[in-house]
Amino acid sequence: MIRKIVIFISFCMVLVLLAVFTSQRLSIEHIAEREMHLRTAINDAPWKWFGVGLLLYSLISLLPGTSGKSIVCGYLFGFWQSLFIVVAGLTIAAMISFYLCRYGIRDIIERKFSSLLVAMEPAIRRDGAFYLLTLRMAHVPFSLINYCSAVTAISGWTFCWTTMVGLIPGTVLFVYLGANLPTLHELAAHGVNALLNPKLIGGLVATAVFPVIVKYLLYLTRNLRHGGKECTKEKADSRRKDIT
Repeated sequence: MIRKIVIFISFCMVLVLLAVFTSQRLSIEHIAEREMHLRTAINDAPWKWFGVGLLLYSLISLLPGTSGKSIVCGYLFGFWQSLFIVVAGLTIAAMISFYLCRYGIRDIIERKFSSLLVAMEPAIRRDGAFYLLTLRMAHVPFSLINYCSAVTAISGWTFCWTTMVGLIPGTVLFVYLGANLPTLHELAAHGVNALLNPKLIGGLVATAVFPVIVKYLLYLTRNLRHGGKECTKEKADSRRKDIT
């Protein structure tokens, strides 16, 4: 019990330190002030800053409620580098949270989210990977899925690949949006017209429409899956009746 309390307190302290560091060093205002310096540094040493970006993104992703960072990443690193950084960083952070909760503070998570776990456990036993994939694609809070999944029967491998695959579609859109935002230099040179970029407008529309489309497609897929299972069950029952 003492070990679990120590792990829990240590984890909370790490989150507090990350929150302080993020608010001071990685705020939008701080990045805007040092934009040109950051861009020059990234261009001069791309591999070094790629590693730094991945490390920082993984650590920041441990913090609940840090949305919007994928757009900032796309803004600084461009589309393809940012896509890898964001997906890999989120997956690493998810696995750290998953194993920490499963083997370190499982009891605390079970007490804290007991009502949610009552709903999740049967769904995971019934649909497994598809259920987790659905949660990721529907943008259910990232940290909440990490903590709650850890105390269910889902395997670490299933949790890992569903996290990675499920986050890709939304990440593509947000990184694309960030990569097409105008720089402060472009805003200063062209004013509001710099925002009238077809790619940027397309990205904004896509990020607004995407969640609705995903929820609709997941709804149809769930109905087809359950409908297929029911039909199979009815056929099996019918065959048993014919035999008897």
